[in-house]
Amino acid sequence: MIFTSYFANLKNLPEGIRKLSIARRTPLDIDIDSFSGLFPSAELVFSRKTGHTDIGQFDKQYRSETLSCLDARRLKKELNGSVLLCYEKPNDFCHRKIVRKWFAESSTLALEW
Repeated sequence: MIFTSYFANLKNLPEGIRKLSIARRTPLDIDIDSFSGLFPSAELVFSRKTGHTDIGQFDKQYRSETLSCLDARRLKKELNGSVLLCYEKPNDFCHRKIVRKWFAESSTLALEW
């Protein structure tokens, strides 16, 4: 199983679980590995942060640019038992929600922690 969460929740995650950043930049005070295959492009992040791309456009472009290049079933094996982390809280829009939905659409379960 693959989990998702956010950096501020890191202290609540169990010891021993593999923690991976899927954010383009991991906070400097957090020492975890990154999984660059799920990073959104810098251009897409900038476009969203500046309001030039809405949530629907971001979803479509992120899927097209990033997720379409990946094999969800292979990633399930590679990331099994991991928590994928980025910045936004659970109620905020975040690309990890798109990743979670993409895994679900591929019959590969990912849950919010």
